[in-house]
Amino acid sequence: VQFYPNPLSADSKLVFDLEKNSTVKITIVNVLGEVIAQEDLGTLKSGNYQVNITSHFKDVSVGLYTVSVEIDGLLERLKVLYTNEK
Repeated sequence: VQFYPNPLSADSKLVFDLEKNSTVKITIVNVLGEVIAQEDLGTLKSGNYQVNITSHFKDVSVGLYTVSVEIDGLLERLKVLYTNEK
């Protein structure tokens, strides 16, 4: 799982590869541990995926966030810096 560019911009993408059909869920959490967004992508077919998650950052403060990607129960976390720059 990769996220680029970071700091977050309008073009930022969450990129991941699935070797087999898998259930995928994305969760974004602020530094206080509060969930600000959660997106259940359901079961996706094997392949390469790019997901734009910038819409989840419309009404949040500038700062550091954790983006968690859960694929078939396995969790990977990425730190994302949101600067509110266009």
